[in-house]
Amino acid sequence: MSRRSLKPGSLGLLFCLAACIGGVLALQWPRLVAPPGRIDPVIVLPRPEAVQYLTFGYRNLLADWYWLDFVQYFGDIDTRRRTGYARSAEYLQLVTALNPAFLFAYAQANFAVAEMMAQPKLAIAILEAGAVRNPGRPDALGMPGTWYLYRLAGSVAFRHFGDYGRAARFYALAASQPAAPAVMKDNAAAFYQAANDSERAIRLWREFYYEAPLPELRAEALRHLKALGVEP
Repeated sequence: MSRRSLKPGSLGLLFCLAACIGGVLALQWPRLVAPPGRIDPVIVLPRPEAVQYLTFGYRNLLADWYWLDFVQYFGDIDTRRRTGYARSAEYLQLVTALNPAFLFAYAQANFAVAEMMAQPKLAIAILEAGAVRNPGRPDALGMPGTWYLYRLAGSVAFRHFGDYGRAARFYALAASQPAAPAVMKDNAAAFYQAANDSERAIRLWREFYYEAPLPELRAEALRHLKALGVEP
């Protein structure tokens, strides 16, 4: 029986991969073994546009590593109270550069970036980028679909900027995605009406009237239409 041997190129690749993993472990080991709130070493994150070319084909694996590192970073409440949450956006941008299909990571910008970093404009940019990179993805395996990213972007636009028109556009985009809840059209219509765009509000409430999954929701759409002086 002949014995297979690794080619020199394969050995080099394995060596490089082992070196990368070893380096990451060496950098993170103090945080892995320290009690919460006891250590906050200098966090060195590679630039997203550079690291994706240095993964030797293991982009998703590295994305998962940095995601777990972000969870540990964000969840260390005692340390965050002392040092803040300023690296949150960098973590999320790095993770999603390595794995552009990781919709759940984009979704964290709604809170981690908009609220804890007080950077709502950047949060919207991250959420919108995720939706654009993943058009038409439905919910799957407990993970949110594209509609949810647009919905969160609309929420940030409303609560931080009071921009009814922009919120309406994001909610309308959410409603247009596969498997989006029907109530997204109701929300979009309400924001359009608040932005004094009655034409779009009426169109969406008419659609919602015929698509509403519950009689109560259909009655709500009818009430809005009558208040605007139109019929379904």
